Amino acid sequence: MADQEKIYYQHCDSLLSLPTWGQFFITLGMNISQDTTKGKNIIAIAVPTRSYVGALLCTGIVVSLATSEHSDGHLTAPQIHELLRTVVGTQISLHEGRKTTTCQLSGIKHCDDGKTRLGFYFSKAKGGSLTRWILIDQCEVTTVSSGDKSVAIKQLPNHDREQDSQLIDFLIPTEQLHEFKLKSKLRCILIGSLNTLRREIMETEFAVRQVMSHGGPISTTLPLLNKNSLGIPKFARGTLQDILRVRRFSGGSKTYQSDVVAVESRRVLAEIANSQPVICVFDGASAFLKWRTRVTSNTEIVVLDKGEAHFKEATHVINEGYSSRTEVIQLGNIHIPSGIEITAYVVAS
Repeated sequence: MADQEKIYYQHCDSLLSLPTWGQFFITLGMNISQDTTKGKNIIAIAVPTRSYVGALLCTGIVVSLATSEHSDGHLTAPQIHELLRTVVGTQISLHEGRKTTTCQLSGIKHCDDGKTRLGFYFSKAKGGSLTRWILIDQCEVTTVSSGDKSVAIKQLPNHDREQDSQLIDFLIPTEQLHEFKLKSKLRCILIGSLNTLRREIMETEFAVRQVMSHGGPISTTLPLLNKNSLGIPKFARGTLQDILRVRRFSGGSKTYQSDVVAVESRRVLAEIANSQPVICVFDGASAFLKWRTRVTSNTEIVVLDKGEAHFKEATHVINEGYSSRTEVIQLGNIHIPSGIEITAYVVAS
């Protein structure tokens, strides 16, 4: 992930550097997601205010899980490009939904719109031929036969193809970016006030900074918005939704990486119950007390506002769990900002 001191947030008409506590919660989310302890992990966090804590924790979780996992066997767009560069003319099985068509790869071209397309040559039964050009980012190589003599390609459905802000290109490495955009996976759920979470995730703008020098870009992974060579910082903007890709906020039209549940909901959504996310974040005492027995996950993070109602009741439940712990979780070499208290332990699952 990018250096967090390069992350900013929008306040009124200005971009302000993400404060230390914001950086801390992104880092903490990343560390927690990589814990391999056997059993059920409980991480309880008491803070002066819960604002943005759950959203930033989930951002660290999603980024860490997405960038650490290996590909599921599908090749990324750059790998497709390199593979098919060497097998132009070979037989292709093109899968489009339930339809499979045999054709030949006729070539690769870079178009005037700046995008790369693969050409597929079809011979018609009654004579003649047709060449279709498909965006390379809309294709996945699903199988390659021995010696690369034939290739099966799956064309992704339209609802999986979208325009993203530049924020996602900065925070997700290129190697995982293709699969991250096109594959749905419920990595974590966030339970809390729906209106508050929507504002924090969908409406607040974040940005990453890049600086141009006379010699060109320095430590940069995406193009600047208005390039210059005067050393003036430029910003690529977006919202946390670009990273979290919350299913509930996407309207079902895009791939997802996380989901939110309203604390006042009366039932567990079937798709959440069946998915069993790796991590569940309870944003507030009410969310924890109501939902802790209704959602199953390997790791539970409880964010408590020290001044909220039911704080003492929630801490009592957490302390009872601590008394039956099998071990204490070490959070790594990270500095906990003043005013934040953390209890982390493992219980038998």
